[in-house]
Amino acid sequence: MDEAVTTTSGPVAGRRRDGVREFLGIPYAADPVGPLRFALPRPPEPWDTPLPAGSPGPAAPQAPSRLESVMGRPGGTVAERGCLTVNVWAPEDGTDLPVLFWIHGGATVSGSGGWEWYRGARLAAENGIVVVTMNYRLGALGFLYPAELTDRLGPGNLGLHDVALALEWTAANVAAFGGAPDAITVGGQSAGAQLAGLLAATERTRPLVRRVLLQSSAPETQMPTADEATEAARQYFAALGADPADADAVRALEATEFVDAYRRMPPSGGLLMPLGITRTSEVPWPDLRTAFAEAVSPEVDLLIGVTSDEAHAFRYPRRADAAPWTRAADDLTETLFRAPAQRLAEDRAAIGHPAYGYEFAWRAGEIGAAHGIDLPFLFGTFDAWADAPMLGDADRAGLRPLAAAFGGAVAEFVRSGRPSHPALPLWPAGGSVLRVDTTSAVQDGWAWKPSI
Repeated sequence: MDEAVTTTSGPVAGRRRDGVREFLGIPYAADPVGPLRFALPRPPEPWDTPLPAGSPGPAAPQAPSRLESVMGRPGGTVAERGCLTVNVWAPEDGTDLPVLFWIHGGATVSGSGGWEWYRGARLAAENGIVVVTMNYRLGALGFLYPAELTDRLGPGNLGLHDVALALEWTAANVAAFGGAPDAITVGGQSAGAQLAGLLAATERTRPLVRRVLLQSSAPETQMPTADEATEAARQYFAALGADPADADAVRALEATEFVDAYRRMPPSGGLLMPLGITRTSEVPWPDLRTAFAEAVSPEVDLLIGVTSDEAHAFRYPRRADAAPWTRAADDLTETLFRAPAQRLAEDRAAIGHPAYGYEFAWRAGEIGAAHGIDLPFLFGTFDAWADAPMLGDADRAGLRPLAAAFGGAVAEFVRSGRPSHPALPLWPAGGSVLRVDTTSAVQDGWAWKPSI
């Protein structure tokens, strides 16, 4: 174990590994159990003796991801107690370093910032930045919104409140790890990108955000209204077989019962994520693009990216008739990811602060450059993705130069607001987009059409 670092809750003892100081599983909030289930997160009880921070906390309760057929199995433990933690990787002896606060995806029902997939050691060590990942409550435990019961079962969007508290913890403590609290980039992938964008928009956390990284953010995905979310909650409680009016009984259920009930929940009014982020007085926007237009400072730098074949992840394995399958997946990629990303980038250009854009195009096999393919390249954690079908049988060691270039460019964005790397073409802002591949190139706009 390394020397202890003092945080606002107490000292934590990490370790030195791979050229960084690593502090894992630090509680930023009290365990969301008992009376704190369905409650707003609150800081943990302080401690006096150094807390061992050598391993990440468990993932929040969840079912296996539907994308395991593409991304593989992450491993790790799942538990409600001890899940609200942060992980910090900081270069040795660094001070006043830029910070990447990164949020995992998983449609707000799965994922963990403590998985080896997202280990930030290489990204931090190779690029001189501090990397912070975290966990937040998922599924019904994090995003249930029965409007008529918010006085007994919380105000909804608890997962977003978790993320906000973790960001506040980071701003208050990152200097002790060598980071600069006034140079924080919030970033994430998929649902994590939506949460990151909302941190830059909501009044509570807006002052803490200098830059935003949006990976596969689908920024025009509609968030449920309070009425829609309440109806989804009614359907959920029917699947749970519990009376929401009996809050004490609901809080006493096992976490696995909440996860199993989500699997039994019927489709809810065509909502993409019925237990996702709900429109409330704190989150009044219908989608992330609108939140940027109305609430994100024009001075906030933005790096936004998609993958060439996003929706192939959702439609894998292929059905018998490959051609219609591919066309449908390509159309969904265009309408859900690429075109909305372009419009958000155009919005930023219109206010005089152009965004940087990328399309991650590296692909292996029939899955293509699917949703999530940029993640192992960002973190350089190919060993942890050993069984990921989306990487096919590609030589993982041979992918490291592209990972170093992509991760390095993102780190330069965290540092300066402009992504760049010597191994990549000059990365333009505005209407041009960098197509990232083993041979990367600048393309005119977001019009690249994949064909595999």
